[in-house]
Amino acid sequence: MKRAFSLLQALMIAILLFGTATASAANEIYYDGEWHTYIGSFFNLKINNETVNCEVPPIVFNDYSVVPARDVFEKLGAEVLWNAENEKVTVNYGSIQIILYINNTTAYKNGAAEKMPIAPKIINAKTMIPVRYVSESLGFGVDFDSVTDTILITTNGGTVKPPVTNSYTSTLQSYSCSSGDSGFTAMLNFSEENVKYSSFTLTEPDRVAVDIAGAKMASSIQDSTPDSAIVSKVRFGQHEDALRVVFDLKSAQKYNVSLAGKKLTVTIGNGSGTTEPDPPPVVTPDPPVEPDIVIEPSRSITIDPGHGGSDPGACFTDEDGTVWKETDINLAVSLKVRDILEANGVRVVMTRTTEKDVVRKSRPELANSEKTALFLSIHTNSVDGNEAANGIETWGKLETSKPLAGVTDKSFAQNVQNAVIQKTGARDRGTKNSVELTVLKYSAMPSILIEVGFITNTNERGNLFSDAYRSKLAQGIAEGVLKTFTDMGV
Repeated sequence: MKRAFSLLQALMIAILLFGTATASAANEIYYDGEWHTYIGSFFNLKINNETVNCEVPPIVFNDYSVVPARDVFEKLGAEVLWNAENEKVTVNYGSIQIILYINNTTAYKNGAAEKMPIAPKIINAKTMIPVRYVSESLGFGVDFDSVTDTILITTNGGTVKPPVTNSYTSTLQSYSCSSGDSGFTAMLNFSEENVKYSSFTLTEPDRVAVDIAGAKMASSIQDSTPDSAIVSKVRFGQHEDALRVVFDLKSAQKYNVSLAGKKLTVTIGNGSGTTEPDPPPVVTPDPPVEPDIVIEPSRSITIDPGHGGSDPGACFTDEDGTVWKETDINLAVSLKVRDILEANGVRVVMTRTTEKDVVRKSRPELANSEKTALFLSIHTNSVDGNEAANGIETWGKLETSKPLAGVTDKSFAQNVQNAVIQKTGARDRGTKNSVELTVLKYSAMPSILIEVGFITNTNERGNLFSDAYRSKLAQGIAEGVLKTFTDMGV
């Protein structure tokens, strides 16, 4: 039984059903886009013999105990980070970093892949992770009191906190920044080349953070308050084994991080970035596509209008109070592309044809189950604080995708990008590489995501809500798809 679900409902379920540990009873919990009947127990939790109350308590899932990541491991002194777009959980504790992905049993401990007995899940709007695997990986003790149905986690009594490692390998020697119509740019100059870094976004308040492993900062480095419409403050923090640079934002922004020799450049809000970081020099291996299926060349494609339903995507409110929604553009253009392709004998599968909620990972899963030869996701770009940003760009796994009859994400993306620019005359922002976008990562066929313009740009917004311009976009996208079928020999 499928029903709409909201955060309010999640909180109500947590309060009404999960107030205390209970014996087995039939209750409903929400995960993977549906409600499910749960007949297991809800457990108590103690850390160093102190009771910890969680909004969603520990439960048994597929015979293993799972706990809410942030509620539990921040209490233990770890840093817990969440990347919603990648559905990625990062737990940092001392010199240990563990990376987990929702619905994937592969974890990465300090970069090394390990198998967990159960995959993390988002249950009742909480990220639930396997308590024993994560606890023991961080050096904590785990036990269970069957009399009181209590999970016991200890940081003493035989367990050892990870050692402090202060063997710095590089020094941040200088920092400078600039801000203007093109956005905000920070330049970090290090004593050594090719530092290892990772980056991520944080919310409430909005921030971009960059961690540089094994780095320290010179005594001259100070927090700064730049003259910027995008960044309110730049803060530097020395952790035990890394330097963290945090950019406090005035509103959520896209960003890029790039490395050239000794200089690390962070660009925020110029419209050319992404909410995901550029791949650092040392990249955690990408989890494999699941399931592993065989795709045959054919004139077939899955079209995915991004967002939908309760998720409108990027929005812009004009001076008259009119709210312009990305989902409206995505769906209208997608339906036009469908019609053109079907008229050319292509079998088209749509992830949605109306304004409805679609679980992100179910989009590539539909393409995999239908075994279409191509997957295309249509989106609209935005950037706060820089209305000049404009143009069209296409994303794909440009460096790692497996070819299908000679076609890769790279060639598919270039075909569509070339054709749509020729049809619309829009600014060509090129093709861009990503291994982390969910709709691309879990697709078993050549897959791309096109950003058809900026809803935050006055001229492009007018075009994107024009039926004539949408037809140009659709014609260009369709021509790129048809050329890709020709390249495939079908």
